[in-house]
Amino acid sequence: SLIKLGSKCVLVAVLAALSSFSWGQGQQLHFTHIGTANGLSDLDVNVVLQDKRGFMWFGTNDGHDRYDGYKFRVYRNDPKDSTTISGSYVQDMAEDHKGNIWISTEGSGLNEFDRKTNRFHHYRHDSKNINSISGDLVTKIVVDDYGIVWIGTLHNGLNAFDPKRGIFLHYTHKQNDPSSIAGNEISALFKDSEENIWIGTVNNGLSKFDRKTHTFVNYTHADKNKESISANRITAIFEDSDHKLWVGTQEAGLNLLNKGKGTFKHWMHDSHNANSLSNNSIQNIAEDDNHNIWV
Repeated sequence: SLIKLGSKCVLVAVLAALSSFSWGQGQQLHFTHIGTANGLSDLDVNVVLQDKRGFMWFGTNDGHDRYDGYKFRVYRNDPKDSTTISGSYVQDMAEDHKGNIWISTEGSGLNEFDRKTNRFHHYRHDSKNINSISGDLVTKIVVDDYGIVWIGTLHNGLNAFDPKRGIFLHYTHKQNDPSSIAGNEISALFKDSEENIWIGTVNNGLSKFDRKTHTFVNYTHADKNKESISANRITAIFEDSDHKLWVGTQEAGLNLLNKGKGTFKHWMHDSHNANSLSNNSIQNIAEDDNHNIWV
């Protein structure tokens, strides 16, 4: 469900057995539930974004929603209007330096929401155009400080889009090229503090993009190497305030990368240890103001 906390909105995926919680000077938290009765397009919320103007955006299974703290404006596909969003199933969002919102959809390509015109520009795969996006099943989006939009797809690898040139560069796995991206099914994208692009794949591990050579450094699990990444199914990537890179996996716990050595430290659930990780399937990673890592 969607919950409004004070003047901010947050998505609560799991609220687990909180017996006590300290907030400020003992201030009690009050939650207001916001759902379809309040204008939210769908109860399945896939992504939440707060833009530079303070608006909250929610990508759902049935819309791209803007919330101003009082009411929703829902953007859905209208087949009769080419300026509407290309598809209503929203997977991910990112804001660029102009304040425009980039939106990934399931099966309907990439969208750019122009804040000035309140219209959507569509980018769809065209088999006759080598410079088009590589596929329409778009999973993840990141915008870097150079204005390049990085787009992960479900089956067709990674794309780098330069809005000024209007051209998509494609990066796909090549079986006999170890410097190519680890896999074509992209499950996670992250830009770190040094503008490196990190890519998580569904079954082929973690990749780091080298901007100078346009090649990739890949990290994959090896059963005989205890310092390799714990699994190849990557679900989350995060850099903390000390510039350490954390990687979450499906069913294989949490990893911390030693960037100098290219090795990983692992944390997993231990049924005999109450202080171990509670579950080995990681959905997200974050850091609070006290530098605690939340998983």
